[in-house]
Amino acid sequence: MEKLLGVAAQGRPKTKIVCTLGPSSRSVDMLERLLRAGMNVARFNFSHGTHAYHQHTLDNLRTAMRNTGILRCRCENYAVLGEKKNVNLPGVVDLPTLTDKDVDDILNWGIPNEIDVIALSFVQKGSDLVEVRKLLGKHANIILLISKVENQEGIDNFDEILANSNGFMVARGDLGMEIPIEKIF
Repeated sequence: MEKLLGVAAQGRPKTKIVCTLGPSSRSVDMLERLLRAGMNVARFNFSHGTHAYHQHTLDNLRTAMRNTGILRCRCENYAVLGEKKNVNLPGVVDLPTLTDKDVDDILNWGIPNEIDVIALSFVQKGSDLVEVRKLLGKHANIILLISKVENQEGIDNFDEILANSNGFMVARGDLGMEIPIEKIF
């Protein structure tokens, strides 16, 4: 890299290879292959599957990590919008930060399994993150919150969201449904 850019690399990369785990990527063998290929964030999409399903996947991931000697972080993604369809009503619908299912997933699966990160979907304002940290209680300083900005209100409140987040993700697909794609970049 030094030869290409004329500068020395500074420590560890700040980017991540995120893999959403599902039916074809949850076996121990496949998870070992993903870890060896560079996966460093395993994403569990709680819009699909049960706690038991995700527990089995997590158990397989932990086995794969032990087998490879590679330790990576675990992520949660929370947001359910209708029947697996995107619905965008800019400025019309004010959805809660967390659904009852999200709260159940966090309290009854995430915290007991000592998750590292929650990727919080559709963050619209800094107070959304304050609400989640309140729910996390004594775990609020341990579990990191990654804010996914997916609508105009989130863009408008970028500074306060960033101030309350441990990380930031721009969800170009959903954002592109509300804002012309050329304005996202």
